[in-house]
Amino acid sequence: MAFIKAVLVGVAVYYVIGFFSRLLAPFLIRIFLRKVSRKFEEKIKNANRSKNNKHKKYKTHQKGKTIIEYEDDENVKNKDYGGDYVDYEELEK
Repeated sequence: MAFIKAVLVGVAVYYVIGFFSRLLAPFLIRIFLRKVSRKFEEKIKNANRSKNNKHKKYKTHQKGKTIIEYEDDENVKNKDYGGDYVDYEELEK
């Protein structure tokens, strides 16, 4: 008799947990996703700030809702767009 009672209590607990998890899971997932997205946005903003501060300086011009960013003329002059030239010879077989 005790075994049947334990099995019935176990089944009841299983269904109660399943019922509440269906109610609470979307809410908990939504909270988790908000936290993760905030952390991700903060990391991206921090990375962009440090990247822009170290390497590039932009001049900005705001016209209406459009913001135009272009590189400073000083930085453009210092850039080297070329690569190394490698001379090669063809080998005969």
